[in-house]
Amino acid sequence: MSEVRFKEMFELTEFEIKDLSYDSIEAPTAIRVLAETKNFMKNTPVQQLFSNMLNTKAEVDLSGGGPMGMKMNVIIPMQKNMYIADNNALQILHNERKTKARLEFDLSDFPSKPLEVVIGWKEKETLAEKMDKEYQHDADIFRLRHMKYFGELIEEYHQKTGKYPLQGDSETQHYVLIAAPHQQKYAQGTPPQFELTDVESFRSVLEKGLGRDVEFKFDPQKVPVGAPNFYIYMIEDDSFFFAVHLYNGRSFTNPLDKHYHKLEITNEEPNRRGLWKLEDLLKDEDFQEALNDQPQKEGFFLSLEELYK
Repeated sequence: MSEVRFKEMFELTEFEIKDLSYDSIEAPTAIRVLAETKNFMKNTPVQQLFSNMLNTKAEVDLSGGGPMGMKMNVIIPMQKNMYIADNNALQILHNERKTKARLEFDLSDFPSKPLEVVIGWKEKETLAEKMDKEYQHDADIFRLRHMKYFGELIEEYHQKTGKYPLQGDSETQHYVLIAAPHQQKYAQGTPPQFELTDVESFRSVLEKGLGRDVEFKFDPQKVPVGAPNFYIYMIEDDSFFFAVHLYNGRSFTNPLDKHYHKLEITNEEPNRRGLWKLEDLLKDEDFQEALNDQPQKEGFFLSLEELYK
């Protein structure tokens, strides 16, 4: 949608161009609207507002609880080269054929906090963008495989020893930044008041508890792009968290920044988006679909796993 068209519809107090993306759609340069609508549109039904914005019919579904349930769904047809960026108040769910998108809004902070909707189109994709998109598509598949691998490793350790790795070894938060040798210089930033265990010491802990050799998996990204290019294990008291960082957003991740979507597992009750118990994550249909997607250059990424393990 053009900047002119948005300005025709909105009285803009803030207006900026953002380069954002959504995983299965062309990455555009988009217009982000952070403003109230004009007076004549303040009482415009949501359905009409979206229909006007998209030049097509939109549907509103309140069957998921409606305003009293603090949920609102807007269903819109997908268009060529169209993208919608998600945020903490908005999840995007495709139907099976990916011809429509269901926008699920959390209204718990509305109207004190305006809803954000980012919709855009892109006319042309550069070769560099296409290559990076293909690389990150494959890298994300391996990040999800690694999440499953480490999650099952942690659970196996717990079953055999009765505790989680490093549990009881510190009175404060205890971190492991799982980075390959060439990534170590980027694995920084742990506050000095917390304890930090290096990768090889962590491997020794796992091997002692499991009674066998343990291979490690590392993020495929050599240099960080937006998100950390290493995995994080943290334990405090008897609660653990393990995190990977995806380039593309998914319904099961937490969007933190451009190309920075966090996915965590824990043994605690999840209380935020992107945080899961392993058994529930493995049952999630969207996770399984993404996990079992076919990499375009699987051999290349498997060779990286062999090189650093």
